[in-house]
Amino acid sequence: MYHIIRILGKEGINLVINHYDGGYQAGKYFRELGHKKALCIADNFICMDKERIEGFSEAFEPGETLRWEIPKTEKERMCFYEDKYQTLLKNNVTAVFVVSDFYALEFVRFCRGKTYKSQRISR
Repeated sequence: MYHIIRILGKEGINLVINHYDGGYQAGKYFRELGHKKALCIADNFICMDKERIEGFSEAFEPGETLRWEIPKTEKERMCFYEDKYQTLLKNNVTAVFVVSDFYALEFVRFCRGKTYKSQRISR
């Protein structure tokens, strides 16, 4: 989405990212693929991350959305993933939505070190 703005007689473009809609599109996509349970990963639940997760959750219904608020440091995140890994398997999560590219790549690397299939992990 963009807005054309005029400041002091000069025209410009203001780009706006619709975080809610981005999450909504991802949730809809996973639902259409037949997923029933998804995990959302973020390091907070405020501002743009909150909007993305809320959009995802709404579009993913009636599927169940779990949410992990991960630690800020890499060492703590790796311990967190290790501690939560069995819960991920036990809950039959088949799709993962990560609100950050960096965290998505990190989580894919973690999963590849495990037996969990990471082909469907998406941002």
